[in-house]
Amino acid sequence: MSLSAAFFRQREAVERDRAAGAQLDNVRSVAAPAAGAWAREAIRAERLEASRALRQTTVRRAEDEVRQFSENPDRGQAG
Repeated sequence: MSLSAAFFRQREAVERDRAAGAQLDNVRSVAAPAAGAWAREAIRAERLEASRALRQTTVRRAEDEVRQFSENPDRGQAG
């Protein structure tokens, strides 16, 4: 199971808030890079989600074409 981009964006926001509200330098020095790491993971997750969506659209389109041009109208209906 992969985590969603929304999850990573939420964690990024938590770390950015932590860095912004921290009174201690060491907390800021850890939270700011952590926010950046969460942001990078969110970008990766967004790319993966977009790739999956494109793949699903392509497969559905191909299945529709097979059904449309098949001599057997029931082809592709069993699931």
